[in-house]
Amino acid sequence: MHMMRISRQFVVTSLIVLLAACAPTTPPGLDVSTQNPPPTTPVGEAQSVPAAMMPVGVQPVAPAPAPDTGRLSLMQICGPTGAKCTLAFVDSNPTEDVSRLVRDYFVRTGTTPTPQVSVESNCATGWVASVLSEQGTVLGGGLLHAQAAVCGHPDAMSAINKALDICDAQTSGGCRKSSRIKVVWGMWDGRKLAGRDLDPGRPYEAWNYPGGQSCESIVPVVESGTCSRTAAETLRRAGVRFP
Repeated sequence: MHMMRISRQFVVTSLIVLLAACAPTTPPGLDVSTQNPPPTTPVGEAQSVPAAMMPVGVQPVAPAPAPDTGRLSLMQICGPTGAKCTLAFVDSNPTEDVSRLVRDYFVRTGTTPTPQVSVESNCATGWVASVLSEQGTVLGGGLLHAQAAVCGHPDAMSAINKALDICDAQTSGGCRKSSRIKVVWGMWDGRKLAGRDLDPGRPYEAWNYPGGQSCESIVPVVESGTCSRTAAETLRRAGVRFP
């Protein structure tokens, strides 16, 4: 007996929703982790020379970025043929080619054939959130999986709600009524992460800065080892429940 699966893909400015026939976990071969190194300790900013002290005829040069300044990019990472796409956040130095960093990461680690990589957006400082949703059943005609991610929001709840809203808009309200859901959120403060120079280009689902949390649960949301009480309450306030 052949099971039918549904696959659609949507791209929305700085965020995307993916509908695919894979389980609401990282597609096979894509090494995406939610465990992140801790934020760096500020090491001070570069100093610039006042214009009045510059030699005659020499234009003042803009100060270099502070040593701890980073860039966070929301990436779409697909298999070599463009299938089995996932969303991930990648930190880099502001002047680096982040797409090349990601491709080089997969070549270096040898975990999967080199994927197709594209930048969905470069994030402003603020809260980020990602959503993975599973709807329906195999016996009921097939599973519908959706994925959404956003960044640069002023607080955790607005990031979570925006990701869910976009996912709902593309699935007729399905994300908040999922059979199972995973939501990860955290605060990116604009700094380069400690350890990123040791493993450049490594993709992550979402940042786990202080204040960040994750909840993976059936719906309605229940507290468990993969969804703390605080995280569960946050998702309930965001409307993740049966109608």
